[in-house]
Amino acid sequence: MNSRRCLHILFIAAIPLLLLLSGCHSQKTVVVSGGSGKTTDIIKATDTRVAAEALRDVSDPMERDIVERAMGWLGTRYLYGGDSRDGTDCSGFVMSLYRETCALKLPRTTSAQMEYCSKRSRKDARVGDLVFFGGTKGSGNVTHVGVYIGKGEMIHASSSRGVTVSSIDDGYWGERFKAVGRVDGASGAWAANNGGKSGRNKKEKNLVVPPVTPMASVTKPDDKKAPEVTVDLIDLIISEKVDSIFSSQFMD
Repeated sequence: MNSRRCLHILFIAAIPLLLLLSGCHSQKTVVVSGGSGKTTDIIKATDTRVAAEALRDVSDPMERDIVERAMGWLGTRYLYGGDSRDGTDCSGFVMSLYRETCALKLPRTTSAQMEYCSKRSRKDARVGDLVFFGGTKGSGNVTHVGVYIGKGEMIHASSSRGVTVSSIDDGYWGERFKAVGRVDGASGAWAANNGGKSGRNKKEKNLVVPPVTPMASVTKPDDKKAPEVTVDLIDLIISEKVDSIFSSQFMD
């Protein structure tokens, strides 16, 4: 058998494999990050120090609980559509954190979580509030969410680094900041599950969370600083895709 005929036979035999690979590629891709290794350990250690520094100024028991529990998620890998310590996306992390801390069931998607909250200005942001981000300036769409921990920092699930700490005012996220939202009734729900030991308004104990008016976005004033382009751009793309897929399944 000559070499030309051998190559022809190999090519024919490879066609089913190529079709299989093509078919696999067309399926939904699971994106993960935040794996093991020295780099991840260093990032987690740095994030833990930053969060611990922010925690020093937090006196409210519920707010401390939120930050401490959020710190327990640091280093968790990013998992498209996930909501556990085995892997999570941004809205899954927020939903799970509030379920663990306050026994509240938040909506599954970023946009629905923003509507669930009541609007607050950036200067009135309080520890435990949700912070929302989007793509282009002037657009009200949100595609990413994190939990504010004070001192201009948030804990969130980044597709490039897993659950990590980032600034909400500077760099990549500072350029894309959209709004602050407060989870109404969180203090009362937390107190009801912790013997009424709320550091805020104890009258909120046993409060049933009422429906709230959808929150309008608060656009951050233009910053003259040149935008920082980083790999976190994929966060917005992936989070927006997660919202579109899961909104019809997890809105209850």
